[in-house]
Amino acid sequence: MNTSQLEAVVTPHVRVCSCLEPKFDGDLESPAARTYFGGQPYAESGDAWPSCPTCQKELSFICQVRFSETKFVPPDGVGLFTFFYCWDCSPWGLDDEPSGQWVVRFYSAPSDERAIRIQRKARDDYETTPCSVEVESAKSLPDWEGIDVYCREASTLSAELNDDEPWEPYTELVQQITGRDDYATMIGGYPRWVQSESTPKCSQCHHLMEQFAQIDSEDEAGLMWGDVGCVYLFCCRRHPSEIRFELQCH
Repeated sequence: MNTSQLEAVVTPHVRVCSCLEPKFDGDLESPAARTYFGGQPYAESGDAWPSCPTCQKELSFICQVRFSETKFVPPDGVGLFTFFYCWDCSPWGLDDEPSGQWVVRFYSAPSDERAIRIQRKARDDYETTPCSVEVESAKSLPDWEGIDVYCREASTLSAELNDDEPWEPYTELVQQITGRDDYATMIGGYPRWVQSESTPKCSQCHHLMEQFAQIDSEDEAGLMWGDVGCVYLFCCRRHPSEIRFELQCH
């Protein structure tokens, strides 16, 4: 047994994704059809600023992503998403949480010409620091927590290579292939779980959903998910209206 066998099994599962690095930008004063954190969210005619159904306060605008600026191929008819979150109620993505404490909006044909400004009624005490982003192409593989979901053979081979520390051969190979061993804000790719594997299944077709965004705690944008946690957003390609949210922290 050698690592070349493990590599042969793992390599077909590589996904190309995009990592986002926020950089402070004080000029984000108008909504636009591009990728950024904070500032004015992209919106179209008929939209209003979302409010939390539990505390009645307006949600905080976190970020938006135009998929054409990334390597992720979204479901058909999706061009951009915006993401809002209620810091007062701090949802985790549990099944018994009221819907509306976090909001993802998909837009099919975003453009600066269609963008409108939506107004908050009250000041945001948790306002995201406005940031443009640097986008970097990257490779992604499941972490050790999630590899069994996609390729059980990989974890079996890794354990055969190192019975005492079965995760080590696999995690070393992942770092070798992807060049990364840290958390990041990522569009597409596989989740890097802070706690345990939690990839949801679509409630309609029961297939595994696909991560379209992992939003890390970002100092530059003033985002801290619990204790240095991450937010994970999933969609179903067969049922694009099916969106799931998960928050994990240390």
